[in-house]
Amino acid sequence: MYRFLFVLAGIGATTALSIAPASGAESMLLVSGSWTKVAVQSGSGMKASVQFNRYHSLNGVWQVPPCEVKLTGLSSRAFTRVSVKNFAVTLPTKGLKAGVYSGQARCGGRGTWVQLGKFVVVPKGSPVAPTCVVTDSGFSVDSSSSASAVYTSVGFVLSNTNTYVGLRKATVLVNVKDAAGNLIYSGTESVQDVAPGTGRPTGFDISPSELPVGAVPTSVELFPSCRDAATLDVTPDSTTPGAAQAGTKATVTILGTVSNTGTTTISGSSSVHFVTRDISGKITAGGRAAIDGDVPAGAGSLWKESPSGLSTASQAVNVQAVLVEPVQG
Repeated sequence: MYRFLFVLAGIGATTALSIAPASGAESMLLVSGSWTKVAVQSGSGMKASVQFNRYHSLNGVWQVPPCEVKLTGLSSRAFTRVSVKNFAVTLPTKGLKAGVYSGQARCGGRGTWVQLGKFVVVPKGSPVAPTCVVTDSGFSVDSSSSASAVYTSVGFVLSNTNTYVGLRKATVLVNVKDAAGNLIYSGTESVQDVAPGTGRPTGFDISPSELPVGAVPTSVELFPSCRDAATLDVTPDSTTPGAAQAGTKATVTILGTVSNTGTTTISGSSSVHFVTRDISGKITAGGRAAIDGDVPAGAGSLWKESPSGLSTASQAVNVQAVLVEPVQG
């Protein structure tokens, strides 16, 4: 900032005026930026918000230098002079192959490159949001231990049929009815981090205290919702074996093994999600089981769970189980 002192002749007063350099844009450095969407259709513009270390205006107009942006993915592209409007840059995606891209930018030809993160390009006309579809479901009821105590197990497979965009979180409304069509139970279950084009087996139990006295479930309705739940950082679940074993007091325990064939440790915060099926392939129960601590590379760990609605091992002839690891970040 330069200061000039002017003396007004004949008046004897002094006035200090502040005059800025012609432009302060050259001293602005990009410090952060991020894409404003997770996914965009091919041919549409993709916008990233940007922030600078300082701001300068001239005659009420923000002076912002142009930016350079690099995209890498199935195809690479460099943009050398991208104008900043409302502190955002917009890039064309025409010609980019469908897939995941990462971006980096710097502005004014100075400073270090700033990572903008990742986004996905989907084919023109394809949805940019994940989908939530219950592709299979079933339940079992057990009252063998007490005529007044009805235990219920529900299992279902939630599928994300979008093959490009992952699902961050889905909420499933569960309605249970009796033979007369009366609603005897209503609740919600959440399902998180489902990779593109995959399904997640899972389930839960309903205890006798959650049902009206004497009520017996005869039907289960599931209504999934996954609006505004897109994500990219989800990898497909890995399968893990499981088998049923008859226990005491008419309970059935599902036993399985997690084998770490990779090179990194499986976090003890991971869990096994599963559904059980009878000889006809019908889902009879489902649930989530914890693993016993971290599993180092080359090691294994047992998991087990006892769905309360199962009364015989024949209801769990087949077990579909996957290992769900926590998403980082």
